[in-house]
Amino acid sequence: MNAPDVLSTFPRLIPKGHAFQAQLPARLLLQLPLLRPGSYASKVQCPILFGICGKDSVAPVRPTLKYAETAPKGVIKWYEDVGHFEIYYDEAFEKAVKDYVERALSIFTL
Repeated sequence: MNAPDVLSTFPRLIPKGHAFQAQLPARLLLQLPLLRPGSYASKVQCPILFGICGKDSVAPVRPTLKYAETAPKGVIKWYEDVGHFEIYYDEAFEKAVKDYVERALSIFTL
């Protein structure tokens, strides 16, 4: 990932003492540019909660929103001042977990 904020936000996700290796299998190198997981959103029949981060530099907002809007049972939650990795810690993480739990309870409550 070559987004400008990756080096300042991603390392917080690596557990202390973990020997992080910035490597990937060579076979993935040719496939990676072609992967578009959002293109399957319109085919997913189960509920999906899309947590879209307004400052996401890795998964751009416009394409993500476009894909999310095609999901038959998609719900979009907007996190305006949050970056791609920032949603995984501190206040943004607490807010996202709360939203995901509320959504899950609304689906599975009988």
